[in-house]
Amino acid sequence: MRVALVPSTYLPSVGGVQIDTHNLAKRLNKMGIDLHILAGKKGLPSTYVVEDLNVHSLPFYLFRGTIKSFFAFLLRFAICILGGFFFFRKRKPEMVHIHFLGANAFYIMLLHMIMRFKIVVTLYGTIEAPYKDLARTEGYWEAKILNWTADRVLHQASTIVCISQYLYKKVITIFPDLEPKCKIIPIGVELPNIDQMKAERSNFILGAGRLTFEKGFDTLIKAFKKVSELFPDLKLVLAGDGNERACLERIVFSSALTDKVVFLGEVKRTRVMELLSECKLFVVPSRNEGFGGVILEAMVTGTPIVASAVGGIPELICNKETGVLVPGDSVNELTETLISLLCNKELLVHLGLQAQKAVRKKYDWDVIAGEYLQIYRQIARDPAQSVKENEA
Repeated sequence: MRVALVPSTYLPSVGGVQIDTHNLAKRLNKMGIDLHILAGKKGLPSTYVVEDLNVHSLPFYLFRGTIKSFFAFLLRFAICILGGFFFFRKRKPEMVHIHFLGANAFYIMLLHMIMRFKIVVTLYGTIEAPYKDLARTEGYWEAKILNWTADRVLHQASTIVCISQYLYKKVITIFPDLEPKCKIIPIGVELPNIDQMKAERSNFILGAGRLTFEKGFDTLIKAFKKVSELFPDLKLVLAGDGNERACLERIVFSSALTDKVVFLGEVKRTRVMELLSECKLFVVPSRNEGFGGVILEAMVTGTPIVASAVGGIPELICNKETGVLVPGDSVNELTETLISLLCNKELLVHLGLQAQKAVRKKYDWDVIAGEYLQIYRQIARDPAQSVKENEA
């Protein structure tokens, strides 16, 4: 069976979609799928290899409302349409699996009109189309194109995979007619041989992810200011980069925390795992989160977690059993929770160990890849079969 995976971007770019698509690709490749990867990447089209997987890239790009972006769009449009056409004509995939509805989905939709291949879509959420407030992060024109694209791609897809119950409800609320072909499959996590949580951890709180408004790191910094007054030797480490970094640095400076808050910038996944296994607490202060793959990685390392009760996060964390949930965007609640946990070492250990046990039962990538393989087989056998079986 020939399958083309088309994520918005791919490794070596770092992010949840890139890592999750790669983990799925590795398993599908081992299962005998004739796998081809086409991903978005800046610059000219290229071919490169990631862990024995061939990746072909195109400069997926959308019009952004300016004269400069219009001409950039025209050039890249021609490159992407021609490059995508020859990519699919040469490989003849039985289906194309879109990961994240970004600019990649726009071009796949247009190529689908020409070549009529079958489509599977995996939605990841957060600032992904369809999303009414997308213009706040992506700009008016880009958001308009992405939401328009999402409507058409989702209706053309044979199966739509949502990585959380939260996303599933979001999709069927916007498009009730799509419910029969929607399915929930969570993302997975690598399961290293970690038998127990580290007995002693370093004296820092960790936040990791894109430094954007949705991730809520401003809330964490404000809460940390009050926490650091009681724990003066404690530090806050932020791993990641994004368009809010300068704003966050200003908050740190105005709060007199420059010697206590460390910005690492973008770091490799292996380093994130090391930080997770070393930190005293991992905090996810998101205002909006489709799922939260880094939470699974924290759970694997037995790291105590505090996270906002938003989006798909409550599906991952059992409150006060495998982590602690707090209201999103609440400095006071987050502050009180952090102080309470830092004063209770026994509870921290309990939360970490329970989280580690829970993640091993449900989020194994081998199991998840098997579910995708079943979807591919259903669609290859009968284009309507996936809908019928979902209805059953």
